[in-house]
Amino acid sequence: MAYLRRFFRRIKRASAARPPIIIRSSPGRSMDTPETIAATYWLSFWDWIGDKAFLIVVIALATEFLAARWAKPHREALDHARELQVAELNSKAESERLERLRLEAIVAPRSLTLEAQGRIIEAWRPFAGSTVGIVTYGMDGEAFALAQQIIACLRLAGINVENRTASVMPLGGFVLGINISGTAQQLTAALRDALANIGGLAVADGPTFFAGNMAIGPPPTPGAASRGPVVNAEAVILIGVKPVPTVR
Repeated sequence: MAYLRRFFRRIKRASAARPPIIIRSSPGRSMDTPETIAATYWLSFWDWIGDKAFLIVVIALATEFLAARWAKPHREALDHARELQVAELNSKAESERLERLRLEAIVAPRSLTLEAQGRIIEAWRPFAGSTVGIVTYGMDGEAFALAQQIIACLRLAGINVENRTASVMPLGGFVLGINISGTAQQLTAALRDALANIGGLAVADGPTFFAGNMAIGPPPTPGAASRGPVVNAEAVILIGVKPVPTVR
């Protein structure tokens, strides 16, 4: 408003300083003719229109400036609210994506990526010539498929494989995850470390069988602590049922 008041004062000073229009007539000619009267009227009229139009333009510009200034905090508040809403939607979408991936990982079959298989082979090469038995439960297709990947890694590392996949019928329970046991401690440790740390599989220590498991095929080794398939190997890998998360 101070700007407008200064502007009006300047207009008044300019109008006061403007010299009056003096129309001089030639001798013998009157200035009160209809033409001069009409010209004087219309000149004054259009000058007035011009002044008012200019004033309207100034007021419109000032109004636009003030409107933009007064609307700025409201626009910023709306923009901030939209940003919060977008951030909340993105966060919700990301949470749903992570939950979906978690559920997919739970129901997806276990497997080794090609990159992991290559690293596992290199980790097992120092044990070339050893013999490892691979055992899975009968009718467990998911464990059988994983066993084929592990068998391929063992053979490419130069390790002999005694394939006993789908050879055990469980009675009284299942082994969860992968159990590794054997007489060669360094070999069993290397098998366990590679499958757990490189392959990201759930690996547990302890005997590969427990009371209640029953083997199909050749009889158990005489004097064995537990019943199971005959495995003439330095280490045994039993691929049990895939573990699932439980409430703790």
